[in-house]
Amino acid sequence: MNRIVDAVRTVFWSLVGLVVDDGFLAVGALVVIAVVAALADDRLLGTGDGTGWVLVLLVAAITTTSVLRAVRSANRAVGADG
Repeated sequence: MNRIVDAVRTVFWSLVGLVVDDGFLAVGALVVIAVVAALADDRLLGTGDGTGWVLVLLVAAITTTSVLRAVRSANRAVGADG
């Protein structure tokens, strides 16, 4: 019976972790879209050239941050088990 409870607990916390990590990534993506949309609007900031590069850099930054958070979380999980 303990194995079943442990398995359910593991699945539950894995799902919670996915929701939190995906939620972080989704919020970051919305922020990136808002920033790039503001930069692309010529009437707002008077720019527009190079917003593609800004989009690429911001998406790379949010993806890297998300991966680093996942690695840190995995390392904590492994450290807690060992």
